[in-house]
Amino acid sequence: MKENNNYEQFDVGEENNKTKKSKLEDQRRKYRIVIILLILICLFLIIMLFYSKRKNENYQNESIDKESLKFLLISDLHDNEDSLALLLNKVTPNKYNYILYLGDFVKMTPGQQNSSEHANIYEERMQKYLQKLEQIAPVLYIPGNNEPYTIYEKNSPKLTEISKNIHNRYIKIKDDLYIMGLGGCVPILNGGKYDKNVIPFSTLNTSNVIQNGFPYNLPEYGLDNYKKSDEWYGNDIKNIINEVKKDAGNNQYQTILLSHNGPLYSWTNAQQQLGTGEHWLYLGSMELEKIFINDENLILDIHGHILHHKKLRFLLLFLNMLIYLP
Repeated sequence: MKENNNYEQFDVGEENNKTKKSKLEDQRRKYRIVIILLILICLFLIIMLFYSKRKNENYQNESIDKESLKFLLISDLHDNEDSLALLLNKVTPNKYNYILYLGDFVKMTPGQQNSSEHANIYEERMQKYLQKLEQIAPVLYIPGNNEPYTIYEKNSPKLTEISKNIHNRYIKIKDDLYIMGLGGCVPILNGGKYDKNVIPFSTLNTSNVIQNGFPYNLPEYGLDNYKKSDEWYGNDIKNIINEVKKDAGNNQYQTILLSHNGPLYSWTNAQQQLGTGEHWLYLGSMELEKIFINDENLILDIHGHILHHKKLRFLLLFLNMLIYLP
């Protein structure tokens, strides 16, 4: 009997161990399930927070868009369809209120610009480029010195139903903000060594001009007379400014000028002539420089025309990087 009792006691102990092990396994399974559930809940909460944040950001962006304006600046395409295709591929549609195009959609020779035969051809090209850009946003544009003469006329052709030519015109963007436009360029000057603190030439006459402007060149004055051409250019800016003043009345307002060439002594208008070391060319307007300094309502001049200065190239590279960011 003692042997049997011992056997029975041994059996019970083993069963107890099995029961304990089973309970431990059950507890471990429960812990695993709880841990997995907690992980899933955490993942779910993280995903919900992420989408909630994105939703809030979108809502904030929408509310900001109601109060602010977003512009995309483009200039000097010069018939380069590859660059346009790259731009259309990289830039998100419906992100901007307007594209501000600063001139030179096409690339015409001086002999073609005053030709009615060539005008029709290049107007069609400009129309094609505008229609593609309108996939991103409506375009406010000015002509560059490579556009046909018809784009400068008071009754210039309406190339598309959406975009607007604002050469020698203005548009009221907000109650207190106007955008003015003046296309074309004045002659290019030979300026010698660049020094922003020193006027590089004492007189602005034919000896300084190395390339005529368009359409701001006057045969009756001599095609290369910088002073006369620049006076004409400056008077056109003043006329637009006066029109804006009439529209604004006694209200406070600010203006932005879209121009193809910029202020004369700005470094964004100085180009180092290749192969000549310290030799510089000036592609800007002295009259615009004076107006920009003296007109307190003119807060910004945005121009194209020249992209050769190393500092400007760096700035454009930086802006392009920002554009390409998601």
